[in-house]
Amino acid sequence: MILFAYASNMNVTDFTRSLPSARKLGNAYLPGHAFVFNKTAKDRSSKANVMPVDNPDVPVWGVLLEFNDEDARIFDKGDWHKHMELKPMQCVDVQGNLVTAHVFISLPHAVNEYLLPYDWYKEKLVTLAAMQNLPANYIAALKLMPAKPDPNVKRAERRMKKFRESL
Repeated sequence: MILFAYASNMNVTDFTRSLPSARKLGNAYLPGHAFVFNKTAKDRSSKANVMPVDNPDVPVWGVLLEFNDEDARIFDKGDWHKHMELKPMQCVDVQGNLVTAHVFISLPHAVNEYLLPYDWYKEKLVTLAAMQNLPANYIAALKLMPAKPDPNVKRAERRMKKFRESL
């Protein structure tokens, strides 16, 4: 199976803890989609999502991860199916090749237009994008996206500490 990983899933080191056979194939983009923060999270913030747009030149950048079918069974567990789907889509790798990869997309009932992501979450995604050597203009656009401070300072500190330790 090939996964187009964007947002937190770009932490390949962390991802391989759950899927030992996972390996990065390279960077790629999902054309005709925009990166947005509109997946409703339990903590009253938004998480990353991709949404189709009319302009085919708008891409979402990420990494292609390949893993064996046995490891892919991990996606049969958990309750993520209630609010997301794993959809096969056409991505383009950095050599210009079309690659069919599975992409996590929020289901319509899990999408909001009013919540912002927490600043620590956005910082985490910007850091991962830079670590994966995504295009500079894409990283700059991520940095400009609005975010809000987490009112739970201890949660923010805990999440960022865990993130730094996972690298």
